[in-house]
Amino acid sequence: MNAGSAAAGATAGTGASAAAAPVPLDAACPDGGGLRAQFRLPRGLGGRIAGLLMAVKNRSMGLAALDALDLPPGARVLEIGFGPGVVLEALVRRPEVARIAGIDPSELMLARAGRRCRNDAARGRVDLRLGVAEALPWPDASFDRALAVNSFHLWSDPQAGLGELRRVLTTGGRVVLGLRVALPEARRLASPGLTDEQIARVPPLLVAAGFRDVYVERRSVGSREAAIVGAAC
Repeated sequence: MNAGSAAAGATAGTGASAAAAPVPLDAACPDGGGLRAQFRLPRGLGGRIAGLLMAVKNRSMGLAALDALDLPPGARVLEIGFGPGVVLEALVRRPEVARIAGIDPSELMLARAGRRCRNDAARGRVDLRLGVAEALPWPDASFDRALAVNSFHLWSDPQAGLGELRRVLTTGGRVVLGLRVALPEARRLASPGLTDEQIARVPPLLVAAGFRDVYVERRSVGSREAAIVGAAC
């Protein structure tokens, strides 16, 4: 097909040949009833169950994302969407980490994670807050490293959230996003994930937010596959 015919095809009418709109990143976790909605904003009994599942199902991916951060001595680390606090607990055990902060929109998860880190929070090493990625309550250049494990696709405005993340990271800082890869076929009780097409839309968002050296690495995490998306400031 030559350039002219390609352009004509791209602008063809609104029939079956027209390109379908991209599937939203958060399509796997609808904002409605049911257990899957609890992974977006855990609350009540359903949220407690979701928190227990996240603590198990996200652990391997969280540790893989943490390893990809390449933590320097004295690192100040931010986690967005910390859920039940499994990664925070692992960070607390890293002696090279000087300061740990986190933000999550769920009051239930804030309480759960707070219990995991209460001793270090009492000493001022851990700072956990209720909120969202699109409005981070920290000054510019507050952190050297940041990560989000299986939560980026649920941000209400991913581009705005990445802009905020870029603001609070120092020059030379790094961010890692852990994304669960969708299974090729639906399986009963399997955790939802992102398709290859959805994952491919993430690196351009990072570039548009001012990040550089963006990469995507596939890793086996437990019985599933994760896409570890990293970038530098």
